[in-house]
Amino acid sequence: MVKCTKCHRIIIDTTPNGGHKIRTRMILFFDDKAVALCPSCKTYVDVPLILGEMPEDSVKERIIIKQQ
Repeated sequence: MVKCTKCHRIIIDTTPNGGHKIRTRMILFFDDKAVALCPSCKTYVDVPLILGEMPEDSVKERIIIKQQ
């Protein structure tokens, strides 16, 4: 679980069936990290996400949650 450092709203949580849900207005990806914009107080929160490459025949990218 990832919480906002300012208002403590849950940003990333698990679902009952073992998946993950992300509550955010926006995710920004930089070279070495990703940050989510808290939907309540609009603080930038570091989140354990990276962009993963799809196979060459696909033009889309996918988001991968880093395991800690």
